[in-house]
Amino acid sequence: MRRISLEKSLVASVLVALIAVLPAPTSRAAKLKEAEAKPAATEKPVSRQGTVRYYVRRGDDPMVLAHIDYEWRHDGKSYELRSVFETVGMLAALKPTRTAMASQGEVSAEGLRPLSFRNEKKKRTDTAEFDWNAKTVSYRDEKAALLAGTQDLLSLYAQLAWLVPREALDISVATGSKVEAYRITAQGEEKLTVAKKQIAAVHVSAQTDDERIDFWLPTLANVSSGKRSFPAEMPLPLRVRVTEKSGITLVQSLEPPAQGR
Repeated sequence: MRRISLEKSLVASVLVALIAVLPAPTSRAAKLKEAEAKPAATEKPVSRQGTVRYYVRRGDDPMVLAHIDYEWRHDGKSYELRSVFETVGMLAALKPTRTAMASQGEVSAEGLRPLSFRNEKKKRTDTAEFDWNAKTVSYRDEKAALLAGTQDLLSLYAQLAWLVPREALDISVATGSKVEAYRITAQGEEKLTVAKKQIAAVHVSAQTDDERIDFWLPTLANVSSGKRSFPAEMPLPLRVRVTEKSGITLVQSLEPPAQGR
């Protein structure tokens, strides 16, 4: 009997020691309160990226004169855009030309908001810096007023494809050497053939002092009303046509003409 009592006494001592070191039981309400007090882990924005190639030809001529590789990346908060224009074929042999542009900035409820722009040409490099707090854009040795919705030459492509304007609007565009007013007007809906598929597009035109630019924008990027967030895939025009004062027309398309492959 004495041995059993001794064993019971030892077990009791161990239990007392365990109880002393173990945490007190927590009620469900206390656990919920503790969980609410802890800061929630912030999710890192998902970065998405892609590359699109435009084929450049003169008017209806099937011969491809140049490529424009348009590279994009954005995570819903910031974006980076890069493009490289490079002549190909006979034109490259006669007059090799390469131009690189880069745009960086923020993604906001109003679309893209550029912070810096760079346009590298053979003989010079133009830049623009956007200060949205001071509402100024700097280029060369000058400063100009930074109006709401101002874009650069590169971000304009994506911004228009996101807006898909159905009525006239004015957009200021920083080129790196000046700030130019673009008058955007809607030209109606049309059908385009892309990758052997008929795609509905909204045709808009931009008139500047030196040229007219026509954009064919995918309608999927457009909503008729209500707030919308910037899409995961960077919206870009399906087709672009630039008509200079001299009458020369350059067409940028996502697919090369059949005879120009």
